[in-house]
Amino acid sequence: MKNIFYLILSFFLIVEWGCSFEEEQADGLRPDANSKVQNMEVIASFEKWGIANPTSITKSNRIFAVTNRTGENNISLFEINHNNRVDRITRSRSNGQAFYTSALDASGQEISALNFHTGQLFVTPGNENGIAATYSIQLPTDTRHLVAAKNDRFVIATGLYEKGRYMLYSLQDRKAGYFLSYPEHPDFPELDEYAKSVLYASSVLRIKPDGEAFACSDMRSGILDICRIKENRIERIKLLSFYFPKVHISGSTPENLKVAYDKSTVHGFLDMAVSNDRIYVLYSGKSKKRDRYNIGHCHTLLTFDWMGNQMDSRSLDIPVSHICYDQEEKTLYGIGYTPEAVIVKFAL
Repeated sequence: MKNIFYLILSFFLIVEWGCSFEEEQADGLRPDANSKVQNMEVIASFEKWGIANPTSITKSNRIFAVTNRTGENNISLFEINHNNRVDRITRSRSNGQAFYTSALDASGQEISALNFHTGQLFVTPGNENGIAATYSIQLPTDTRHLVAAKNDRFVIATGLYEKGRYMLYSLQDRKAGYFLSYPEHPDFPELDEYAKSVLYASSVLRIKPDGEAFACSDMRSGILDICRIKENRIERIKLLSFYFPKVHISGSTPENLKVAYDKSTVHGFLDMAVSNDRIYVLYSGKSKKRDRYNIGHCHTLLTFDWMGNQMDSRSLDIPVSHICYDQEEKTLYGIGYTPEAVIVKFAL
């Protein structure tokens, strides 16, 4: 599970409910017959960099950034070609703060990571020598941000918001606007925006490289939201709802709201990577009831275009938990398991 899960526990109660729902999966999410990702290649083991439990990965130019589940979520920066650890984003790079991240992303020459305790987005630019000094962007402090991504003009974020599902934060005038609603759950049509923000708190968000759109997926369901950014506004292109999370909800205020996910909940879109043409989504299709502790090991890669049309569904020979896309190489990289944690590369 991603680090966001631990944050959620500190704000409201999310438990695994033991009673049984019948498990379900959408037909369109199963891999196509005889269709698999070709040429998956193991290129390095995380063990050589002292990373025992990698939890996310991104890449900017030749520099990889990987978070580690252990410790205060140090972010290791390293270069595979030279077999060299470049740096870490730790207390020293985050003004002495303990660094806890719920979102790791790369845009152009920069690697960014959100400290969800403080709402600071730490940005590490690349340069000809590898990386430059890290700087931070303070997001609005009157609300809780869970996931954020940036480009050179704005930050897109989602979190426990009451004004709308997405925040568009201008880097020019430092103003924030909130847009669109969270997805409706057919079993709980009466939920307000805050309650829905709790229900869909486990999100992954990626900005299209040209900055014209973004995609947001949900880890605990089959929901994928594709939106465009237009004239300082966010507009929805398409909301895909393959299936909804199996939950039990009680309470109606932030103080007493409880969301209990049933153990038969089929985990959905655990990570994404995007290019200017495609959205690549890792699909779990597993539940704690049936699969116990390996729900994060995905064997299915889905591909969509930016209008929300599903292009294909392919199987993975090596289970993968997280992915990122290299624009120059037009290649996906990911965290795979053989069973040790390794970096895998696969051409598309």
